[in-house]
Amino acid sequence: MSFVLFIMTIACYVLSYNLYKRSSRLLLHPIIITSVAIIALLFIFNIPSEQYAYGTRVFQTLLMPVTVSLAVPLYRYRFVISKHLTPVLTSIIAGAAVGLVTPLLIVCFMQGNTSLAMSLAPKSTTTPIAMVIADYLGGTPSLTAVFTVITGLIGSFLARPLLVLFGIHDSRVIALAIGVSSHGIGTAYVLNESEQYGAFSAFAMAATGIITVLFSLALM
Repeated sequence: MSFVLFIMTIACYVLSYNLYKRSSRLLLHPIIITSVAIIALLFIFNIPSEQYAYGTRVFQTLLMPVTVSLAVPLYRYRFVISKHLTPVLTSIIAGAAVGLVTPLLIVCFMQGNTSLAMSLAPKSTTTPIAMVIADYLGGTPSLTAVFTVITGLIGSFLARPLLVLFGIHDSRVIALAIGVSSHGIGTAYVLNESEQYGAFSAFAMAATGIITVLFSLALM
């Protein structure tokens, strides 16, 4: 059964990726289509989510080396990033602070509960870090995972048009903004455009995760 679940997941992703490449529409993003397809198949064939998680655990194992592989473009363009280290770090710190505080203010303004606010707060960091932060702050990690994926998808598609609208055309700056706000999903999107821009985004993603953790500790 594990092999069947593994092949099923791969097949769903390949089909959804080809569909996305033809249309490039946000709602047809492979993450969305694959997730919906897997949920539907599990429901149709009455497969417990625990069994699916066990059968596809290899993906979780592969996630670590894939994440570490982002160090390759970082290493290749380390001197380019280091030349602009002060403005880069300043931007990341500001972006991480805004990304953490803004959801809290919005939920407070709309009179939402504390749990929802803490679930939304770390949405701009990569999912594993965001879930741990949410749990630490008293939020709901599973809800945070959903918000994090949605944030990554929206940021991947809207960050560049919005920044261009405000007169920002430097692709390195745009990549940095995407890395701060849209974590791994956004970084993968930027890497398809350029390895150099992907390096800026990967650096921003990693630094944002660290800085958000430190800010979260200060909130307690």
